[in-house]
Amino acid sequence: MIHSISKDRSLRQQTALSKGVACLVAAMIGQGGPSTATAATAQPPIRGLVGVQNVDQWTVQLFTAPNTQTRSTALTTEELTKAYKNAPSVNEWFEQSLLPLSKSSDQMQDYKDLADFLFELRETMRREPLKNDGKDRKQTLFLLQTLLEETLAAIPRKFGADALPEFFYKNKSIGTDGCYDSTGASRVTTSLLGLSICQGDVVAMKGTAGTSSLLARMSELPGAFSHSTIATVEQAGGKVQFIEALIEDGLKLRDPWEEIEQRLKKRIAVYRYVNQHSKAATRARRTRVIDATDLFLARMKETQQAEGGAVDLTNRASFPYNFAFDVTNRVKYFCSQVAFEIYNLAMGNSPLNIGAPLRNLSNRTQAYPKTFWSTMGGAESNFFSQYLGMNSTSYPAPSDIEMHPDFQVVGYFMHSPSLVEDRIDNALVDVVSHLIVKGDADWKKILGAISKHGQREFSKADFEQIVAAIRSSQDISPEVKAKLEKLWAQLPQSSTLNQIAFFAIYNEVLTPQVRKLVLANEEAKFSKDGRPFSPGELRGLIASQISQGRELPQQFLTIIGEITKVINDCKGALGSPRTD
Repeated sequence: MIHSISKDRSLRQQTALSKGVACLVAAMIGQGGPSTATAATAQPPIRGLVGVQNVDQWTVQLFTAPNTQTRSTALTTEELTKAYKNAPSVNEWFEQSLLPLSKSSDQMQDYKDLADFLFELRETMRREPLKNDGKDRKQTLFLLQTLLEETLAAIPRKFGADALPEFFYKNKSIGTDGCYDSTGASRVTTSLLGLSICQGDVVAMKGTAGTSSLLARMSELPGAFSHSTIATVEQAGGKVQFIEALIEDGLKLRDPWEEIEQRLKKRIAVYRYVNQHSKAATRARRTRVIDATDLFLARMKETQQAEGGAVDLTNRASFPYNFAFDVTNRVKYFCSQVAFEIYNLAMGNSPLNIGAPLRNLSNRTQAYPKTFWSTMGGAESNFFSQYLGMNSTSYPAPSDIEMHPDFQVVGYFMHSPSLVEDRIDNALVDVVSHLIVKGDADWKKILGAISKHGQREFSKADFEQIVAAIRSSQDISPEVKAKLEKLWAQLPQSSTLNQIAFFAIYNEVLTPQVRKLVLANEEAKFSKDGRPFSPGELRGLIASQISQGRELPQQFLTIIGEITKVINDCKGALGSPRTD
């Protein structure tokens, strides 16, 4: 049960709450952070690449090793695939076959050619037979993604931010056979990124917030994406929309124009089902997926009709967000759960129907078969359960779609300049994870302070009353007001106070301060050594600033104290702890 702030709350309580939140937001804006680094500590490992040595050398060679190898003398994807099959480990394959490809050049096209080759190799490896139940494949894909992104991130550093605005791969060979529903109506369009979009295509993305990297990398073997959705295409006119579950406001039917067409994502990929052995099976299953997508939309409508009021799939949530990441919960949804359920329904053995039960989760014909699911364990699992309400240790993550060889890429976009910032965010996740597992004393204090807020519910409507009070205040600067408006817009319809505290600290304080710190020090690094920090050096630098005894953790504790002050000032107004 959610307990809202009482509308007849006293003016004193409103004022205290407004001042407390204003103080919190002002503190977030005002954090300057250290401008230079102190001595580095031990380098935390690159998450997902434990056991793969000398990854740093790839980045170093991109800036220092002379390029004496041309594309014609380099190994082909077929030769590298064969070498992978014969290599006793991913590490040995990397050191013997991949590392020699990394070279410095004064020609941007050499870096572009290397990036194109790595992407082609990565797509080839996606279709290779599995080893070790897929663990080798997931680590291999993650390794190639890391090398690809390090290569693209080198371009703006060597040739300027505008040298290569984007990396965009379009699959010219993938077909649209079967992109029609059971009535024979076409459900395909070319109105998104110039790609052919078929209803049922899975769209995976990574956003710009610091927590996007956290969500993409939180599993034991990280992925490239923090979010996914499934495309719908209208019969008449071919309008594309997404069935999309967002933390902010649950499951809705959304227009993809702004975020996709305006390139407001760091990474976007579109995947389509292609049976590698049968064109007839491809056509039949695509049609079933299209029909299953329509049935899911019908279920969204039926849910709203049962609740009463006007049906509006675009402006009204049909289901709330599923923070637990539990796929058996079908009255709440997280992002990739939507595609999981639609493909589960479409590829089951029973006739399609809205009430169809979930079938064998290990079935390889699913978009996200259980064999490929992401997993979490140990201290990290406890962390996500306690602070974010995520109780599942195994779940179909957005990146897991890449593990399935029957899903071919339709198009793949990356915003190249943002990769400079993205590699910082990725390193930050690895360091925070390392400190949590290691039991860093200051991070124990930080997480302990956040956890004191417990599971007290706080609705978006509650926060709106705070925002309204601050909007009318003459004592709060426009900058603070704007910050608060942004925070309010990103809040879920209902969340717990420890979730709000964690996301506020991570996105509004920790991430920007670490980005500022690294970029300032990287300029000096580049001037001295002619190159940026390698992935390992980057993690060592960040660890030196946010581990025990450093300034930033103390700042976090101060800000959490401000959050606690807000809660204590308005005790009783924020509602009681959850009892359901």
